[in-house]
Formats: sequence, structure tokens, C-alpha cells
Amino acid sequence: MSNFTVDELAKRDFFNCLGVWIVLEFASFILLPRIGLIDPVNRLQAWLYTSVPLGIAGAILSAASSRFLAIANDRYTGSQKSSRMLMGQIMGGIGLVALIFPLLFVVVEFFAKISAGIES
Repeated sequence: MSNFTVDELAKRDFFNCLGVWIVLEFASFILLPRIGLIDPVNRLQAWLYTSVPLGIAGAILSAASSRFLAIANDRYTGSQKSSRMLMGQIMGGIGLVALIFPLLFVVVEFFAKISAGIES
């Protein structure tokens, strides 16, 4: 499968996901409001408090799913393997959705700014 052990694979994926999430946090909550692309006003704090636990949980879930998939690939066969692989892929998908939550913030705030500009 790869040159990494299962634990190294999960650790590497956790730190990669955490790094991506930190970059998205910086862009969504610091950079884009400063350049004026979005105008979150008083909603920024609520979005940030929601995003932090989701991002950390998403990184953990993504790392756990890669570990789960590696173990399922090595240890199981047949229908057990396919059901466990599907469950691991679903876990990873949920983890990735939690990681990209800051992008949801940006999209919602961007369209809120556009709609406020249209109404004025």
C-alpha cells in the first residue's frame, strides 16, 4: 500500500489535515474580512467558535478514517472488507466536510454581502 506504517499514516494525515484547516481558518477569518471580500460584522465570533471544534474533530476523523481503511484493507476480505471500506470512506468524507467548514462561512458571508448590496 505505502511505505508508511498504519500509525505513521494516521499521524501524517492528521497533521496534513490540521495544516489545511489552519490555512483555511487564516484565509476565512483574517485575510478575507481584512481585504473586504466578506463583511461578517458580529457573526465572526460565532462562526469561529463553531469552526474550531469542527476543524479539530475533522482532522481527527480524517486521520482515523485513513487508519481504519488501511487496517480494513490488510485484515479483511470479501463483504467485510467492502463494508468496512465504505464506512471508512464515509468517516473520511464527514471529516473533510468538517475541515472545510471555514469555506462555508466565506460562501455564506459573501452571498450575504452581495444580497445586502442588491437591497440597498
